[in-house]
Amino acid sequence: MDNFKLFALIPKMNNSIYHRRIESELREINTDEPVAIEIQNSPLNMHEPRYLRGIISGPPDTPYEGGKYCLEIFYPDKYPFKPPDAKFLTKIWHPNVSPVTGTISLDGWSPAMTLEALLLHLQALLRDPDPNNPYDTFVTDQYTHSRDIFILTAKHWSNVYAGGPCKVKEYDEKVKTFTDIGVKEIVARYSLSSCSWDQEATAIILFDDNDPLCPSDISFP
Repeated sequence: MDNFKLFALIPKMNNSIYHRRIESELREINTDEPVAIEIQNSPLNMHEPRYLRGIISGPPDTPYEGGKYCLEIFYPDKYPFKPPDAKFLTKIWHPNVSPVTGTISLDGWSPAMTLEALLLHLQALLRDPDPNNPYDTFVTDQYTHSRDIFILTAKHWSNVYAGGPCKVKEYDEKVKTFTDIGVKEIVARYSLSSCSWDQEATAIILFDDNDPLCPSDISFP
């Protein structure tokens, strides 16, 4: 098993079946063998045990290696019949995650699954993206048809947002080309990444107000 550990705070809950299951899952995380995610209650929601925050370490031999990815998990009212809502708070370039909102495309949930199973599934997605269950078509198309560019782009995002070790100087310089003329950094990076770092194509979608894909119309958190 991967060498990392999960930590969970066990808040005091009422005695409903719903809350007892959540408490049981958190205790299971604390007592199981080490796994590669650290998790604790959100500091903004210490009295609401349904909100959790965690950190996933980028798996070795992936573009995410060396990065630390924060995520947020929320147990909905109908849990476990409805899956937890999970999203990355750290921006990431990945076919199954929105690079804008961090929302994760989850597939195959069943009520028998637990929080630990969900977390291990998320880490497995970092090792092996699933292009058959995409969230972002630009990322998925790049992953499928231009793998070398995808790997460099994912490493670049990991370096910028997750503290990953791989600095891609060429991509940094291209982002600066657009930020120097007033484009927001995240908009420039997302646009360039979506255009596989073609500056001319990026300029077209950035400055053509009639382009339905214009990233300036996207609200980045």
